[in-house]
Amino acid sequence: MARFRESKLAAAVYVALAINKRRKVKRKCWVKDWIKKRYQLGAYTQLIMELQLEDAQQFRNFTRMSAVQVQSLVNLLGPVIGKQDTAMRQAIPVEERVIATLRFLATGK
Repeated sequence: MARFRESKLAAAVYVALAINKRRKVKRKCWVKDWIKKRYQLGAYTQLIMELQLEDAQQFRNFTRMSAVQVQSLVNLLGPVIGKQDTAMRQAIPVEERVIATLRFLATGK
């Protein structure tokens, strides 16, 4: 009877190790190429920077705050919500995080 329990335990350990080993898949890349391009082609880079420079009223309509108010909010929240870049990927900048949050709060989408 004790041998039967030992063999069941050994089988359970073997199955657990086999499942754990099978689930580990080596990633080919951490960030997809199209996501890497967001710093050159993304909405923040294209739209927000253009609105800040060319059309202050539309920027205010988009974020419900002026560019100066947004910058002071970024300066206030930066140390709290800022993330560090890692070897795997770059962190989303604080300005982009604040703008995305303001846009969500302004539209609900």
